[in-house]
Amino acid sequence: VFEQFGDHLLDFRYVLFDVHRYNDPELLEDANVIASVFFLDKRITFTEAVSRLHILADIVKEFSPNEFRWFKRWVNYSWASRLPEGIREKVSNIVLAGTPQEVEKMVSNLGLAIEDAFKEVRKETARAALRKGYPVDDVVDIAGLSRETVLRLKRDIEQERFVPQAR
Repeated sequence: VFEQFGDHLLDFRYVLFDVHRYNDPELLEDANVIASVFFLDKRITFTEAVSRLHILADIVKEFSPNEFRWFKRWVNYSWASRLPEGIREKVSNIVLAGTPQEVEKMVSNLGLAIEDAFKEVRKETARAALRKGYPVDDVVDIAGLSRETVLRLKRDIEQERFVPQAR
């Protein structure tokens, strides 16, 4: 029935690009927006992604304003959507406000924001485990926090229990 649509039918041909077929040096060698996006798009942690952004900083500085705008949009779309809600807006603002001349600052701010978010997630995990009665050493292992931090959280939770409730 495609004849009924005449010139209004879309052609859905596309090229499939497997990012995992290319190694990192090959992607960095191209030094363009697409190769940079693919370099960041591999299945990696946020910490690894920030490290990769540091590696890309000199390449990204050379992008045209239009290329940089597309690169920022992609980073914002692909990263912000995967972050916890509390940090999503902060990361989005850092990315979208960046300029090619301030790439290192943007990357550093992203790294700090993401690390802060994960520290908070680890603390919430620790609080939940402590409230359920898990031993401190187990919480240290589970949350990846220092023993001192977990003990401080435990003291805070114990103090919350003894605060008289207002009537």
